[in-house]
Amino acid sequence: MTKQEYQSLLEKQEHQLQLLGKSYNQCAFYRVCAIGWVCGFLYAGYRLHFWPNYLFALLGAAAFFWLVRRHDRIERAQELARAQKEVAQQYLHRMDGSWRAASPDGSEYRRTDYPQAKDLDLLGPNSLFQYICAANTQQGRATLAGWLTTCAPLATIVRRQQAVEELGKKEALAIEMQAYARAAVTGKKAPAGWPRIEQPAQPAILSAMRWLLPACTLLALAAALLGLGGDWAWGVFGGLFGLQFFIALAGYPRNHRILAEVDKFSSKIKPYQELFSLVEGTQFESEE
Repeated sequence: MTKQEYQSLLEKQEHQLQLLGKSYNQCAFYRVCAIGWVCGFLYAGYRLHFWPNYLFALLGAAAFFWLVRRHDRIERAQELARAQKEVAQQYLHRMDGSWRAASPDGSEYRRTDYPQAKDLDLLGPNSLFQYICAANTQQGRATLAGWLTTCAPLATIVRRQQAVEELGKKEALAIEMQAYARAAVTGKKAPAGWPRIEQPAQPAILSAMRWLLPACTLLALAAALLGLGGDWAWGVFGGLFGLQFFIALAGYPRNHRILAEVDKFSSKIKPYQELFSLVEGTQFESEE
């Protein structure tokens, strides 16, 4: 690809990020509207004793959860567009000579038993590694450093060259692969590793209340909707619902701390899944 093509790709992703930013803000606004819709129809159903209002509230709740999923998709699209923009910028840095300040130099892969790597500028500042490295993951960079500093059989070297040559002809694929890898590594929810969750022991009464309170709340709601108990049933339902709401608020910091790593991990394996699907769906001729 030429410098103009990379510049065009950069501008395209900047425009895409602007559009996604607008969609992100609209989605957040609609989520607030959906919450207001649900609360309004729940209150109307309670005051007017008109059960179709609860159906409208249920539709609002469904719209809210759909918006939550859409919000997540927009966020992932933003990370991918941002990663593609950064990949295009990296190639532009190589073309204008500013790559020395914008690329990893591989200094951490220097080996004491192979000092020639420094003398030959294979690793370190202004090195061959810094100029050609397009890897975004630690594994990819370590692999490149190993190839540069470890002798290999001639047949293996030829296979690697063929693989690089073939991938070089698939420029769009290469950029997309780099973008997915970069999004997985540099995204704001990128995990450090497999999450470890420690489940603290709970008293037996708390375990029982975890199931008893929702069951009683649903029974009270059913009785109120069926007209059993009159306003008393609605009062019981409101009290139980409010109790669960305040319990959830009190336990939010603890639950968020426990589940934060799971949320990060589940969010960030998506780029890896897309990357693997991209590779599996592409026909390669080289063996490496």
